Amino acid sequence: MKLVMIGDAEQPQLLQWAQQLAPRVRLAAVSSRGFPPGWEMLLPEADRLALNLPAGDVMALMRSMPRVGSWLASTDADWLHAHDVALHGSLAWASCLGWRLRARIACSDSRGELARMLGRGGSWRWLARKSLRNAALATAEEHDTATLMREHGAAQVMALPAGDPFEPHVQRFLTRLRELSP
Repeated sequence: MKLVMIGDAEQPQLLQWAQQLAPRVRLAAVSSRGFPPGWEMLLPEADRLALNLPAGDVMALMRSMPRVGSWLASTDADWLHAHDVALHGSLAWASCLGWRLRARIACSDSRGELARMLGRGGSWRWLARKSLRNAALATAEEHDTATLMREHGAAQVMALPAGDPFEPHVQRFLTRLRELSP
């Protein structure tokens, strides 16, 4: 299985996921910012796309769409795993649509971004809902977030509670992806 992670590689949790996934799948990654030390041990440069954008610059992230979509098309991934439902999830589904990617989308929320995006209303709420509706699987660390995901369109939600051992979460996640694969 080829899986591309999409997120902010400067967040330690993304590296933690990558360390667990790398031995189990063919892995690549897109970072909205850069790749701090440690990533080069997991993925060769050809399997990493660093956008080097300022943190939180949504417009710059959306302007990067052509670069991201083209790069994702070249990976021919089975799955895109967006680590922020609304922002990176939007990048994933728009790339799938615009570049006609065969990849399916899994999205996660681990820092409460979903609740913040939904609370902003308007286009933020629309982006979050669109991302959830286009995800084959959504994962959440908190019960409240899992409930929000279901309420706003996620078809499949998997709880991966924070504080539990991480490695079993990754194995359950990969098992579920395999079950959902065509």
